[in-house]
Amino acid sequence: MIQEIRFHGKIGDDIEYYATVLGTGLMHQHFYESRDGKLDRFFYGGKEFVIDEDGITHKGNGGSFCKYMFGVEQPLKDLIRKDVENRLAMYGAKSDKESGLTFTNSSDGHLDFNRIFIEGNAVSNYYFFMDFNFKGEVKDQQEQILKLTGKTLKYTRAIARGDDSALTSELGADLDGYKPVIFLFRIENRYHKRYYDLFKELYGEKKELTPEGQLLLQSLADEFNINHYQQERIKLDVTYNHAENKRVVDEYKDVLISFEAQQELGSTDTASLNRLRALAIKNNIPHYLFDLLDEVLLKDKKLVHGDEPDYIKQCRAILDGLFSLEDGSLETVIDKADIVKLLADKKRSMEKRDYFDGLLLEVGKSCDENFQRGDTNSLERFSELITFFDRFDTTSSMINHLAFMAEDVTVETLRSILGNKRAFEDIEEGLFDTLFIKDLVINKYLTYAGKKKINTLSKGLIDVEEGYKALNIVAEEIALANEEDRIYNILYNTAKERLRDIPGAMSGKDDDDSFLKEVLKSLLKDSPVEKIPKKIMKKVFTSLKMEGFYSNEVLPKIIETEDMPMREDFLHNSGFDRFFIEDIERLYLEKTEIPAEKVKKFKELVDRAGLTQDNENEETER
Repeated sequence: MIQEIRFHGKIGDDIEYYATVLGTGLMHQHFYESRDGKLDRFFYGGKEFVIDEDGITHKGNGGSFCKYMFGVEQPLKDLIRKDVENRLAMYGAKSDKESGLTFTNSSDGHLDFNRIFIEGNAVSNYYFFMDFNFKGEVKDQQEQILKLTGKTLKYTRAIARGDDSALTSELGADLDGYKPVIFLFRIENRYHKRYYDLFKELYGEKKELTPEGQLLLQSLADEFNINHYQQERIKLDVTYNHAENKRVVDEYKDVLISFEAQQELGSTDTASLNRLRALAIKNNIPHYLFDLLDEVLLKDKKLVHGDEPDYIKQCRAILDGLFSLEDGSLETVIDKADIVKLLADKKRSMEKRDYFDGLLLEVGKSCDENFQRGDTNSLERFSELITFFDRFDTTSSMINHLAFMAEDVTVETLRSILGNKRAFEDIEEGLFDTLFIKDLVINKYLTYAGKKKINTLSKGLIDVEEGYKALNIVAEEIALANEEDRIYNILYNTAKERLRDIPGAMSGKDDDDSFLKEVLKSLLKDSPVEKIPKKIMKKVFTSLKMEGFYSNEVLPKIIETEDMPMREDFLHNSGFDRFFIEDIERLYLEKTEIPAEKVKKFKELVDRAGLTQDNENEETER
């Protein structure tokens, strides 16, 4: 007998729906009607679901669910459970701190399509109702449906796949013995889905968009009139669900969740978060993914370092000068030396996640209050000062992107950096190098290629100012460094894949050199790149040897003995960046059976070592 029937309908050009009805004896039941092509109505046992040009109308039991994505309200208890996939909302349900979750008989309602895709998933949302062998009012039915099917609807991955048949089968299994007839409706926004699929394709393996890709996306958004909010939600969802990104973001979330019982976060706590944010830069993960998690999970928690740092107190004293009763511009109350200090301290606060930006918000609020009382001087001076901080943020972002991302730089970007360099040098000679170059080139997370690009940028800008080079030449030199790094990564990853197919290779049990040489010889004959520079092949050989040595000899000893100086010594002598070392450590911890307590202790020691290094760098600066 037929037990499942499916329908497919369209509402205009942008909305379509898929309805699945599951139950026994369906061919003998009348449960569907269409009125003049303007609405489709599904009904059964006093319950109904109507889809028309404006939205959906529901009556009786049931609810809605969708895969979680950014912008969908997510309770804390769902956020902290890694395996919770979906949001579930039952009609007529209410929740408060005192009574918890309760149900009412007020389950009927209407939702327009705009609200459906704003409050729910931007692409696809589900609705359902059912008839089953259970007597009681609607509120009692809702409570029973939640008990029987709630776990499935929260955890199933069939929703993410859009596998309606699998989903109805799972629900049918939950309701076994209740003789259910289940009505399931998937509402999709075709325009949003096109945008989602295109962004996912363009984002791809490189985890970044080319200028051509950005134009394609914008053209599609303009054609379908997709608003900016929905575009950003979709981009966030695709970015987060990329496997490499998800691992880093989820680990960041785990660290935040571990702080749940704390009211304040100390320097060791913030070191854990900063390490993952640094890793995010390398992986091209947008910082706002972490900002959103901070907003939800940190809430009112304070980032503390004992008393307020002295440099913040000194900044506060300097900023008090904005409220001077003297007439005149910013220069009359805050001199260039003060501006240099404020910029240097903003840089320090970014690295330590101190309160500097909060201090600026305080001062801005006070300036605005003074303006309301008729004092225009302080607000005008503050606005002048903010331009320096905005210039700092822009320059820092461009240079860090150049350093950590494997993409070429445009002449326009170089021209912007050069203009900002001149502005900072007007304040104090050498300030540009102090703020953006000096510490970056000794950053332990910066790769060899990144260091080469920053040195090329620094020297290139000087040569441009002195008339020895043009900006396009500097751009070409940076592009060459990127190309060499690209070839190295292709060869390194290809060689590593081939080594995995050789029993005992890189395990420390046999002659690693012979394995490596055979693999590299095969690359020379069948290379994934047209030409292999000798220096790059040599670097690949050295890196693979050092990685094997660290994984098989050094790292097990460090974990066992907690000898972090040994780790720092290897970092220094190997020339590897911290990103590379941390990737080796992550893979080792994943494939090796190590007690959870030892893994946790090792990660704490790694974070503490990073904090110690930051403090040593700060002392060196002083």
